[in-house]
Amino acid sequence: MEARTQRRLEGLAQERGARGFTFDDLAAVAVDTGASADELARWLAGAHESGYLAVLGSETLSDGTVIGPQRYCLASALDRERQGGSGHSAGRRSADCNAPAR
Repeated sequence: MEARTQRRLEGLAQERGARGFTFDDLAAVAVDTGASADELARWLAGAHESGYLAVLGSETLSDGTVIGPQRYCLASALDRERQGGSGHSAGRRSADCNAPAR
């Protein structure tokens, strides 16, 4: 993956913070930089495995129905949110890294 693409992906993760982002958001970067879906998937998997990104999950309705895409966020932003920092979305449970984004 080109360094420019990696910088753009990292920038997206930092910009979104604990709000998170989806694979579709990463795909928008790919369109701008010419990266392939395979490159994005490898970056996402590697960033998650290394602890750089955390999985937020998908939105879950009160009846348990899962809707929307899987969301990811910068792990350090989620850690700050857990410690009472700012930037969290109203209603999101953040005690668990896999808590659904709301």
